[in-house]
Amino acid sequence: MTNKDEEIFEWAFNNPSRRHKVRNKITSAELAYEWALEWPEDKDIMRNRVNGSEWAYRWARKWPEDKEIMRDRITESEWAYWWAFDWPEDKDIMRDRVTEDYWVLTWVIKWPEDREIMRSRINEDYWVYWWTQKWPKDRHIMRDKIKDPRVVILLWAQGWPEDKEIMKNRIKDPKWAFEWIKNIGPDPDMLEICKKDNKVYQKALDLILQGG
Repeated sequence: MTNKDEEIFEWAFNNPSRRHKVRNKITSAELAYEWALEWPEDKDIMRNRVNGSEWAYRWARKWPEDKEIMRDRITESEWAYWWAFDWPEDKDIMRDRVTEDYWVLTWVIKWPEDREIMRSRINEDYWVYWWTQKWPKDRHIMRDKIKDPRVVILLWAQGWPEDKEIMKNRIKDPKWAFEWIKNIGPDPDMLEICKKDNKVYQKALDLILQGG
């Protein structure tokens, strides 16, 4: 929504009997919704201007008789989740529109029977970790998706020490090799990687000698 949109709405609000002069200039989904709230008699005109997921959802909540029309305008993961939450009969339709990691995880917490379907949509390291915390039985499947050194060192290798040898092979940078030594403990392979950067190597040696 731009300042121009707000100016148009404000003018119409102050001149309601003349609002038809500017009505066709409303293009923002949010303002189309607000316009229909203010002047319900214009609802049929404004309905077609509501095309964003959030405002389509809000519209359907306000005017459930338009639910069938608005449902196809839901494309974003967050609003697909909330739509299915409010109208469970549409769950099978909305499930395919949930692709963002956070909302995939949220969906399966709400509907665990969809875990097998949704699992492959989790790709970001952080959410892969949290998925595995929630469903440890998927650890061997999810483990291969972990690439981010921060998650490897600070979360996964400490959460599942039995995977340390696997995770260790994903550390290539001296900076992260040092973090491994600092957070998990001395390791000859990590110390070898630290040698690629003399300053980091010296820090690692000092840490080991201090018993860190």
